[in-house]
Amino acid sequence: MSDDDDKTGKNDPPKIDFNEMFDLDRSKEVRDFVREFEDGIEERTKATEALRQVASRAKASGFTADEVRAMRRIAKWRHDDKLDSARTAAIALQRVSKAVQFNLFI
Repeated sequence: MSDDDDKTGKNDPPKIDFNEMFDLDRSKEVRDFVREFEDGIEERTKATEALRQVASRAKASGFTADEVRAMRRIAKWRHDDKLDSARTAAIALQRVSKAVQFNLFI
């Protein structure tokens, strides 16, 4: 071994990057979460477009915009298993509309 090797550091053991090894600053974890968010945003965009297409097909089949909104609302209540709250809202609407002589339910 020559003195030149010692001066240039050729014989030094490789430096260990503990930050890289143990992700001390959690940058790898952050990158993973960002990728997950990006994937979720992409899925949401695709789902939104699919729902728009369903609404367009319903309108093209002759349903009014109000009927399509009602379909979407009922689908959401069914998906969220909110039958009781939907019934409660409908009963309240019926009772209040009748009380003010603005009968929504013929």
